[in-house]
Amino acid sequence: MKVSPEVIPFYQKRTHGLYGVGIDPVGALEVWPAYPGFQGMNLGPGPTKRISFTAYAVHVPKQPYDYHFPDGNATIARILVRELVPGSMQGTTAEDSVTAKDDNSKLDHPESRIRIRLSRTVVQVKDIGNPGTSKGVEVAYGPR
Repeated sequence: MKVSPEVIPFYQKRTHGLYGVGIDPVGALEVWPAYPGFQGMNLGPGPTKRISFTAYAVHVPKQPYDYHFPDGNATIARILVRELVPGSMQGTTAEDSVTAKDDNSKLDHPESRIRIRLSRTVVQVKDIGNPGTSKGVEVAYGPR
């Protein structure tokens, strides 16, 4: 390619995110749509034969990316709490759960079937009476 040796370290890590390896084991056809330096090779737009599925995806029009949870698994926890404790959080969809306002006063309400305490850690839960016919549980909390 007749490039300066300083170019190699620049490209060495560019493939880590998609391929999990440096540039050395990644074929040229894999990177030509996104990397400079292929202009003189008369490669037309669109996928070519012998291109991997990963590189092929670069050429194929994609459906709009629907959704991901920007706060990670916290969204899943918020959705579960909203379902388990009605009225604890506004909204009805996964999308609105990310920014939904919560009402922590509903989480540990005595009349709720399910109660969630934010300031205490449960260290033990056991049935009161016979496990098969028990009408309640005893909950032991750790120190505050």
